[in-house]
Amino acid sequence: MINGIPNTKYLKLQAVNDCSELDHIICFFSTGKMMITRVTDKKFVGKDLIYANVWKKGDKRTIYNVMYSDGSGGPTMMKRFYVNSITRDTEYDLTKGNKGSKVLYFSANPNGEREIVTVVLRSRPHLKRLKFDVDLGELLIKGRKSTGNRVTKDIVQKVLLKETGGSTLAARKIWFDDIVARLNDEERGRFIGEFKGEDRILSLYSNGEYRLSDFNLSTRFEDDLIHLEKWNPSHAVSAVYYDGDKDLHYVKRFECEINNNKRVLFISETEGSCLDVVSTAFKPEIRIIYNKHLKSTKNLPDTLMDLSSFIDVKGMKAQGNQLTKLKVKEVMLSHEIGVGAEPWPDNTVEDIPQSNEPVSDAELVSTVGAIQVETTKPKKEVLTEVKVKLHKEKTAKVKSKKEKISKTEVKKTTRTKDDLPPTSAPKDQKTDVDEDSKTIEWDLSDKKERENDDENDQMTLF
Repeated sequence: MINGIPNTKYLKLQAVNDCSELDHIICFFSTGKMMITRVTDKKFVGKDLIYANVWKKGDKRTIYNVMYSDGSGGPTMMKRFYVNSITRDTEYDLTKGNKGSKVLYFSANPNGEREIVTVVLRSRPHLKRLKFDVDLGELLIKGRKSTGNRVTKDIVQKVLLKETGGSTLAARKIWFDDIVARLNDEERGRFIGEFKGEDRILSLYSNGEYRLSDFNLSTRFEDDLIHLEKWNPSHAVSAVYYDGDKDLHYVKRFECEINNNKRVLFISETEGSCLDVVSTAFKPEIRIIYNKHLKSTKNLPDTLMDLSSFIDVKGMKAQGNQLTKLKVKEVMLSHEIGVGAEPWPDNTVEDIPQSNEPVSDAELVSTVGAIQVETTKPKKEVLTEVKVKLHKEKTAKVKSKKEKISKTEVKKTTRTKDDLPPTSAPKDQKTDVDEDSKTIEWDLSDKKERENDDENDQMTLF
């Protein structure tokens, strides 16, 4: 699309998107105008076209971000909105309608992604800061008729995109219709999952290729598609393939490494190679059917094999392990591609009760070392085991202290009367306590009486 002319026949023009004659095209202009029209062979919609794409009625997921100047020299405004219903071939003004208004920044996000932009002001003597960032994700999503929020009163020179984040909308439920091989959100077909942000869809093909695509409803899938599901980066893909150069069957398990929305080959590139089975189950099980026309395999029964115990997860470019040296007629999967006998374990960690007592570094290092010696688990699982172990030890110590205290209290209450010391003793009887203790006697009589007694004692001496 060039010079405001949407066209389906002119191959020299820039392609916008795949569309049919029944689709509608939404157009935005630098003057702040917007219009929706039907797809035709040739139609002039106007000058200063800045964006055009296929529009679907009732679409509330596609969010448009706009920054515009209100008139010549007026303040700069910003707004986020969606377009779900409109009258065809009618111009709508996204600004306040003042003369000289123009769009400074525009973006269309199919899933409401968060954007951070840098606003550059025109230099003036009184301005100290000529640049500042604006997070458009914090702006509320309103209708197209809203005027928006004011960014600044000063004249803006340009607006640049600094960073793009995840979706600011809720998770989107998506179904897959096997009849037309298209995604939809109208509950037609098989439910795939809830998608948000950078979630991907994993599609597997019969020629030994996989593809990681986004969850845009306009995504198309080829006819050789054999399986489609929501991609989990921690779930491995198991495959059995035939190598045409070596005339042998190989088994490999790998995690998808390339997610650039292109088909990637994960089996041998030699001529004659083909894919036998592929599965995304936790413990995939295959059935090996041997060639009954040969003497060595004539009487051999079919073999069941668990691929998760046969080979570990390796790199995507690894050749894999040899399945068997015997001649194989066919390899079959004993269950569905995405569902096995045992589901994938849940990686969510249960909440561990927190204790008020701090954990010393020496205790943490010793427990981590002990656990790492015993097992070769990932770091996250080791740390969770350490916290659980320390918490159990602390609770055991607290329980032992409480038991000791309760035992001492029981002993005090069960003491007999004979064990208790005597309350009082006769005056003439001397106890052990009186002999051991040191007493101090105080004379509380008057001084005059004491002096008279002393004189009488002296007279008696002479």
